[in-house]
Amino acid sequence: DLVALWVLTSTFELDPLFNFPGPSAMTIPVGIAPGNIKWISMARANLKNKFPESCMTTRHIENTELVVPKGMVMQAVPKNVSFQRGALHYKASYTRKANTLNVRRELLIQRAQRFCLPSDEKDWLALTQVMKQDLRGQIFCGE
Repeated sequence: DLVALWVLTSTFELDPLFNFPGPSAMTIPVGIAPGNIKWISMARANLKNKFPESCMTTRHIENTELVVPKGMVMQAVPKNVSFQRGALHYKASYTRKANTLNVRRELLIQRAQRFCLPSDEKDWLALTQVMKQDLRGQIFCGE
């Protein structure tokens, strides 16, 4: 069924990365899930391109639930992100409840045709900059 959503669900526990007293920060872990959004964010725009090239329509949604240990307090989380330009749409939302953070990232590329024009590369550059900035966002925790 090509219309049905493909879902990967996994649970894992991160070992402590360091044992420093006081506040610390970390990015949202990527790697257990496919990490398509992170991979796509690394695709470079070709601003020197003078000819149309093959493009795709795609949609990726990544939901991550991060639970910090009891006794730790999330002091700050990244801000929500919303980007739309041409056929490119990206949203990231961060919802905190007690010691749990739910992260939803959605990338929608909805092309009207199978080819991108050289002018589309500026939109791609803007999209990947927003995505990279979001992926570098950190969660600050303390006791």
